Amino acid sequence: MSKESRPCAPEGYDPDAFPRVAVTVDVVVLTLQQRRLHVLLVERAVEPWRGAWALPGGFVRPDETLEEAAARELREETGVDASAHLEQIRAYGDPGRDPRMRVVTVCYLAVLPQIGAVTAGTDAARAELVAVDELLGPKPARQLAFDHELILADAVAHAREKLSTTSLATAFVGPEFTLGDLREVYEAAWGVELDPANFRRKVLATEGFVMPTGRRASSGPEGGKPAETYRTVGRARLHPPLQPPGSDEQIRSARASRPLTLDPDHERATVWRFWLGDDAAFQRAVLDAGLLAPIARGETPISDEEWHAFMAGMQQGDLVIAPLARERVAIGEVTSAVRERPNARDRRLRRVREMSWWPAIPRSRLPEDMRNRLDVSGVLGPLRVSAAARRLRRLLSQ
Repeated sequence: MSKESRPCAPEGYDPDAFPRVAVTVDVVVLTLQQRRLHVLLVERAVEPWRGAWALPGGFVRPDETLEEAAARELREETGVDASAHLEQIRAYGDPGRDPRMRVVTVCYLAVLPQIGAVTAGTDAARAELVAVDELLGPKPARQLAFDHELILADAVAHAREKLSTTSLATAFVGPEFTLGDLREVYEAAWGVELDPANFRRKVLATEGFVMPTGRRASSGPEGGKPAETYRTVGRARLHPPLQPPGSDEQIRSARASRPLTLDPDHERATVWRFWLGDDAAFQRAVLDAGLLAPIARGETPISDEEWHAFMAGMQQGDLVIAPLARERVAIGEVTSAVRERPNARDRRLRRVREMSWWPAIPRSRLPEDMRNRLDVSGVLGPLRVSAAARRLRRLLSQ
């Protein structure tokens, strides 16, 4: 639709009749340095959160698109051009996320093979590359402004998911690379060490992933035969997806050394039904964090009263069962009392219980009555008492 043919506002329309909401963009710039995943941060030079570290971003101007605003803010605050890979992730609109006014922010993910010298500008005092594991670990090295810790965690989880299912890894290594370069991307993102021969076989067997250039890289400092170089075929979906090798076996082995503490004859034990949403990357992030936190089902949010009643009804040792994407279910054990996390950026993560989640299993492995109860409408609630707990314990021990 051309600008000339766009409809006009209705006669008498008053925009001041509705609350004003500002829109910002925040950009998570990921790159690889010294075999570790790094993110680009800026030190805020203005209030609010003056002196704190934050993701590059700012307010959207009336005459620009969201993507134009993301590229401009990144360029102005850090001097970095993210035209290589810039994709929209999701929006964040918690009413209390910005003390100035109601602000909705749209997050973008940028991936770059390398970042040279960064130069702070506009309202940034400094710009710096920081290792992701220093920001998202149990004891973060820096406190991020606003809800940027949550945004960063979501973006990293999204990137990890895309590494499995798309050719995003090639955006980290540039137009020409060796399979060793590509392997380092996966090792840094997944936090595992990959067998070079197995990785090579999987990559070359994945159609539409990489293409040989017919050239070889320069010999490294250790000498040896120069490695072959490859180039990307273009943005493509990977089939079959690449997964951390042996991840299911590793998880099963780890869980085997931490058996369920639930006594199968405990008469009080309850199994609770809970909804973890539909987004596979988010589900994995929640399970990896070992928490139980509220999430909306569809467009229906969980009220504070409903959530508090749900949390108060549990006791340590109870089991939780939650439907996941791809017809799988997660089963976990409640391992703590209700915890208050006052520093959590997302209010949904401020009142939680710690969980020990076991490997996801196919939904079909559940007894039929449990499968039927999972389909009952409602976000949360008790599924069944002691008998169900005993059956789940036996199921997980198989």
